Amino acid sequence: MERVFLYDMDRVLLIFLLLANLERDNITYVTYEGKEKILEKLSGRKVILEKSKMYAKNPKFNRFKMSSYIGEIRGELAPLLKRIRKGEAKLYGMDNLELGKRVFYKEKIHVIEEGTLNYMPYKAAPKKWKERIQDLIAMIYGIGERKVLMGYGDKVEKIYLTSDLCDKIPVGLEEKAEVIDLKELWKSKSENEKQLIKEVFNFNDEIFNKVSGDTVMLFTQPMSEDGIISEERKIELYEKVIDKYPDKSIIIKAHPREKTDYSKYFPNCYVMKEKYPTELLGVMGIKLDRVITLFSTAVFGFGKDVAIDFYGTEIDDKLFERFGSCDNIMVRNAKL
Repeated sequence: MERVFLYDMDRVLLIFLLLANLERDNITYVTYEGKEKILEKLSGRKVILEKSKMYAKNPKFNRFKMSSYIGEIRGELAPLLKRIRKGEAKLYGMDNLELGKRVFYKEKIHVIEEGTLNYMPYKAAPKKWKERIQDLIAMIYGIGERKVLMGYGDKVEKIYLTSDLCDKIPVGLEEKAEVIDLKELWKSKSENEKQLIKEVFNFNDEIFNKVSGDTVMLFTQPMSEDGIISEERKIELYEKVIDKYPDKSIIIKAHPREKTDYSKYFPNCYVMKEKYPTELLGVMGIKLDRVITLFSTAVFGFGKDVAIDFYGTEIDDKLFERFGSCDNIMVRNAKL
């Protein structure tokens, strides 16, 4: 049986690699220009779509131009689409981004959880009359998109939810949801598969030299880069935060836009330069005790067993002046 994976997001790729048998399965990976590098070490067929055909410059006002591009892509992928429709290949990925929503919109799909978004109430947005007319014209030309997303559509065969996030299967998904334990899937992998997954995500074993026992992850923010506070003040704030956890191993996850070299200031912490999904830490046996932030939303989605320390903008007058209270994100539960 062939598996076809739509690669949009690293976290979903990791879950798919844990679900698939990387030594025996015949896998076709589909993505678009600019996303293909991470797939280089994986065996199997790679289908790289032209990015210009994935996105019109302004989808809101160029919907038919975009639909024309999607029609061209589906024409090029006709043999693959036929194998999926005949049941010779199974489709995996997300149904709410361009690949699953528009390119593979007619095909049955196995949806993979992308994060906390899968547990938010979902209701298809009502269409305005102009959009209804556009839908009708597009349908006449054999072009369309998935209307019901996040696993609820009738063309979804199964949705995989992770035990870390799934307290309860969302209403309406009970019949097609399968709750999976990523750690158990990792344990079932052969040593060759484990090594391949580590290579795909450039996992650095050095982390084991600095992290042991109870571990916390600090998510930093580009406050000095954005000119809100000075670099010195930013480091001072994070020093005070880190001092609150003297008996913990600390991983620092810097924001992608930051230029600060945190390893210079916090040599006893592991400063994470890799960009792999944090779920990989869990399957590798690094148990996060809690996640910490001033007011970044990146701390959400780690599961029910990981505590959150949210310090809030009240930690600094300039931050509070710029952003106000972040109680709408989370009521601060930690103070210096």
